[in-house]
Amino acid sequence: MLTNNFVWLPYLNGAIPEEAMKKRMSMYTIALEAWRRGISLSFYQKIEDGKKQYDYKLTYGDKTHYFQGSMGDLITPEAVTICGDKSLTYQYLEQAGVPIPQGKTFNQSHADHEIIEYARQLTYPLVLKPTDGSGGKGVFANIQTETELSHAIKMVRGKLGCQEVILQQHIEGKEVRIYVFKDKVLSAINRVPGNVIGDGEQTIRELLKEKNELRKISPHLYYQPMRINAELYRNLKEQNCTLETIPPKGQQIYLRKTSNISTGGDPIDYTDKLSDQLKEIAVKARQAIPGLLHSGIDMIIDEENNRGVIIELNTRPGLGFHLFPLEGRAVDVPKYMIDYYFPETKYHKRKHTNIYFNLKSAFASLEHDSLAEVEIKDSPENELIGKCIQLTFKYHSRNKIKKIQQLALTNNLNGWLDKKSRRNIDLVIAVEDEDKLNHFIKALEGAFGKKIIDLKVEEYSQPIQMGFEIKGSPRDQRPEIIAFDLSELEKNMNALRRTASGHKRRIKAMLDKAVKGLKTPFQRVLSK
Repeated sequence: MLTNNFVWLPYLNGAIPEEAMKKRMSMYTIALEAWRRGISLSFYQKIEDGKKQYDYKLTYGDKTHYFQGSMGDLITPEAVTICGDKSLTYQYLEQAGVPIPQGKTFNQSHADHEIIEYARQLTYPLVLKPTDGSGGKGVFANIQTETELSHAIKMVRGKLGCQEVILQQHIEGKEVRIYVFKDKVLSAINRVPGNVIGDGEQTIRELLKEKNELRKISPHLYYQPMRINAELYRNLKEQNCTLETIPPKGQQIYLRKTSNISTGGDPIDYTDKLSDQLKEIAVKARQAIPGLLHSGIDMIIDEENNRGVIIELNTRPGLGFHLFPLEGRAVDVPKYMIDYYFPETKYHKRKHTNIYFNLKSAFASLEHDSLAEVEIKDSPENELIGKCIQLTFKYHSRNKIKKIQQLALTNNLNGWLDKKSRRNIDLVIAVEDEDKLNHFIKALEGAFGKKIIDLKVEEYSQPIQMGFEIKGSPRDQRPEIIAFDLSELEKNMNALRRTASGHKRRIKAMLDKAVKGLKTPFQRVLSK
């Protein structure tokens, strides 16, 4: 059972918008770190492999760096090419003396039976995976028999169409993602395959539902639940279980064989458990790839013998589980990255302000306005003070809400408005000083006077999104209706009715003519 035994970065708490939770965590947290330091931030779109993607650039003074997700432009195209091909990656690692699993690459010239014949030279269990796969797609781990291997080959080469594959030994141990920046290990996360732990009372189905609710506490896992699919049923069957089985208290039931977080894996902090010897292997693996400045390195660890083998290097690794582990302490990877790319901002006074920007609106501008690039408005000069203003009216209306929004925008305030009831409104705002707050309160009193029954101001400690928005029903956010001439509308409606009536008469005449043209009364009856 997961617990709240974790420590996350306080300045990211409440500062991750919904759009970033949907597989854009790395992009957003790096961009946010830079933006909060006063580094200019722009997003742009481009087409890569026929697909539209959003990238971003960071500019400070006369220096600009370009990023794709968590990958900065100091990682060379050569490194991207090597890490994108697992077979090529293993060649570089083997040449550098980095431990890798025993295995072999098979391309489209090899028949399926050749893969099976080679498997007989190895010891089961085995792993079959595409050379160009990512995110665990097409990976079949812990293959126990030749029959299972045949099934995996048909799925990977047939259904998925991945002709070039790697067959290698399945190494028992913990799968750990190690983030290496230059020659330093920053963080290590043990990715535990999706599982539930019995309590002796609930079924596996109920435990799974509870587990998915617990995953929602993490911004990184909120949109990555563990789903019920064919793989889950297959894994349960192998353990002689069904979704209706009630496991004994403390028994761990694995619902997945692969440890990918996107399919239900648990990210558990492993940084302090990583031995110096294993850290050296990870750093050596990074050094083996020319032009690879930083990387997420996957290692299988045999804890009993303090051994590790490298199974993959990633040029664009996800940072979410380093920032939001379900157990252990978060590591501020974005800070290290911006420190290196923009060392002149390392001690910038704007660091860790309590405001964040809207990622969705930036993408919407690129998508709908056909803009080549969108620049995010610079972060505020000073640390902002969060306040919650609680307003009580005799009653409020849409006009009052729009008026409050206009006052907030006129005073250049950041925050939001939330209708609590027919009489109560909460305003959360961020101000640079108390004078600006007092000026805004006076503006409210001047606009509404005695219509305000009560006004309270409290501290607000959570981050606030830049700009000002209205929360609540979409109806309250609609623009005011534009006045129009009813007589003109009536004229147009009458004209439409006359046109429709004319069409109706012509259609009836055509039908009558067609019926009269029929040869017999019997045919005319049938036509009706």
